[in-house]
Amino acid sequence: MNPRSAFDFAGKTALVTGATGGMGIGIARSLAACGADLVLQSTTATKGDALAEELGGNGTRAIAVEADLADLAAGERVVEAALGAFGQIDFLVNNAGILNLYPSTAMRVEDWDRTLDVNLRGTVFLTLRVVRDMVERRSGSIVNVGSSLSASGGAGPEGVDYNVSKAGLQCFTRTLARELAPQGVRVNSISPGIIDTPMVRRPFDDAEVDSFLDAIPLGRLGTPDDIAAAVCFALSDAASYITGQALHVNGGARMVD
Repeated sequence: MNPRSAFDFAGKTALVTGATGGMGIGIARSLAACGADLVLQSTTATKGDALAEELGGNGTRAIAVEADLADLAAGERVVEAALGAFGQIDFLVNNAGILNLYPSTAMRVEDWDRTLDVNLRGTVFLTLRVVRDMVERRSGSIVNVGSSLSASGGAGPEGVDYNVSKAGLQCFTRTLARELAPQGVRVNSISPGIIDTPMVRRPFDDAEVDSFLDAIPLGRLGTPDDIAAAVCFALSDAASYITGQALHVNGGARMVD
């Protein structure tokens, strides 16, 4: 294998969910830089269209699809739009997710339902629809964006619904990886630590954000580019013998055997 060609995604189509969030934009831009065609799912049409236009201006074929993944029929429409535009889906990046900050005792049933519907249920059923196309071609790579918090019970402010949804996503990764490996489809996850995005910045002041650095051996917050690089690696032929794994991208904050 030529390491340089391993990251040449020309002729490949990537579907990215949550494409207009902080990490999603970084992932989409990096995939475009590698030559992939892009299908960008978001819940806001204007943001999705703006990102597709940006990438198109740089020579990438990209379409935006507005959909709320809590609606399973909407997730189906995203996949059908991707197949209609490009004929196949080579890469799937399940990045869509929501995060609430509250103690477990403050969580309402509707909070739990909404978080699990988006972060887990919607992701699972969208993935299973994409998998049908990948299995038919006996080729494909899937990356689920999880969380370093899911295996440790969290860091404190995030809701139990978020941690449970991400732990479930990791279990789904391993189950699907084992099932699909004989059919040429790889499934891995990326587990981000504290990444410098609006979702992280919004609920905290600068002093609180700075305090996070005490738990990060590399001494800085992660960036969307850090996550995007890991996603591109996991999707690429450079990772052709890797499946069912969680790659932790957290500056050393959690070191896993």
